[in-house]
Amino acid sequence: MHPVFLADNIIRHRCIHLCHSPPHVLCSLPVASQSLYITLKKEKRERTKRFHPVWCLSLKGMIINMNNKTVFVDLETENLSLKQISMEYKEDVFRQFSDEDVNKYLVDAEPFVSMEEAEELINWYTSPEPRGHHRWVIIRKTDSAFLGTCGYHNWDNENNICEIGYDLYKDYWHKGYMTEALQEVIKFGFEKMGLNRIQGFVHTQHEKSLNVLFRLGFKQEGIIRDKHFFRGSYYDHFCLSLLKREWNTTDE
Repeated sequence: MHPVFLADNIIRHRCIHLCHSPPHVLCSLPVASQSLYITLKKEKRERTKRFHPVWCLSLKGMIINMNNKTVFVDLETENLSLKQISMEYKEDVFRQFSDEDVNKYLVDAEPFVSMEEAEELINWYTSPEPRGHHRWVIIRKTDSAFLGTCGYHNWDNENNICEIGYDLYKDYWHKGYMTEALQEVIKFGFEKMGLNRIQGFVHTQHEKSLNVLFRLGFKQEGIIRDKHFFRGSYYDHFCLSLLKREWNTTDE
């Protein structure tokens, strides 16, 4: 395996994932071996030539913004405000990820049982930029109701790929809110993050989630067999993706 991807995979495999595999606790990465460090250092100049001029990849596989600019900002749609997740919403986040119905198909982590878990999730998503992940809370404009969350994780800046994740509280299902929110999030990904491919992984029995991505133009590519081991069983997931050129077509 190429050492750049090895370093990236170490950090991914040491995380606990939520919402189609967003990490909710970032574990510390072991110190890189001398051989890995030396190899990465030698290849740094050549790798940087292949990156977007503003970016490069650190030893831990995280995204470094060389101009130190803020990438992630709050977003607006006709009916919704998408705001940076924060401690202001920790009770809502705990309610969201402790609810058995909301978490029924999120078979990569147990539902929350304490407020500390919500705080850990928020702390991870609010780590200083630059970072390869972000989460917005979805707020309804008319009454400031907390509807759910959505965002990106596992940003592969070398290949311009990122994974999308989302969750909606059960009181707001079947009302079109998530489709509206993700339309803006996807637009942000392609136009501001420079993504070429946005991918999602959906439990094979989660028809509501699958239909959301189909409405947004995602194409099903296949099944990731035994993707998650949860409560003694393995679970398959659909793999879906949307390419920038396809979004430009569907967005006209």
